[in-house]
Amino acid sequence: MKSKQWRSGWRWGETLENFSKGQLEAIGAVAMTYNDAASALYDMFESCLTFPGDKYEITSRINGLDGIAQIIQIAIETLPLEDQARKEISAAVAQFSQLKVYRDVVVHARITDVPTAYAVRPDRKGGRSYTILTEKAVKTLWQHINAIRSELGEWATVISHARQLRYGPVKTDRHKEQLEEGLRVATAQARSHRTRRQSLPPLPTVPDEEEYRAQQRGRNSATEPRHEH
Repeated sequence: MKSKQWRSGWRWGETLENFSKGQLEAIGAVAMTYNDAASALYDMFESCLTFPGDKYEITSRINGLDGIAQIIQIAIETLPLEDQARKEISAAVAQFSQLKVYRDVVVHARITDVPTAYAVRPDRKGGRSYTILTEKAVKTLWQHINAIRSELGEWATVISHARQLRYGPVKTDRHKEQLEEGLRVATAQARSHRTRRQSLPPLPTVPDEEEYRAQQRGRNSATEPRHEH
């Protein structure tokens, strides 16, 4: 079936025609890399737990990431960590939560203007969220998610070693030294990923609905035929 194209450039009937190959690759990368970043956050959470069975039995029964983030925050206060490390862990978890918002909009948005790659996601109670799905914008988001994925993975190792140092088992002095060294190395790696993440290009800003409508009116008036008198 031949798709129908509107003035906005949006094609009805063939969704993939609204995106370039690069856009689709970038959106897929955001979706898959986010899953790995979320897995790293769950690893951090499981490292906070002492449970005789499979810890997945706990993590899989907690709905939403807000509760998990709060439990991580409570747990790290009891561990032998530097105050700076605690602040950095908290900041990394908060950044993941912020990136989740961006990811949710990208994955659930519907493109409404192909030339500008402007997209809208319906929210609850009549609200809307907006994003720009250009290849450059989505790749920038992917870079941030990929960096936080690496950082969270190292913080999960830090928490695991710190919990073992605090609560055991630590079998020998040599074992304790290995845990302390592993904690130092993982902390350094996490900070390296943090520095790299902070050096990335900023996430793109998106116009609100009023600005978007103004842009649309400008585009429409520019494409309307002029009549000679």
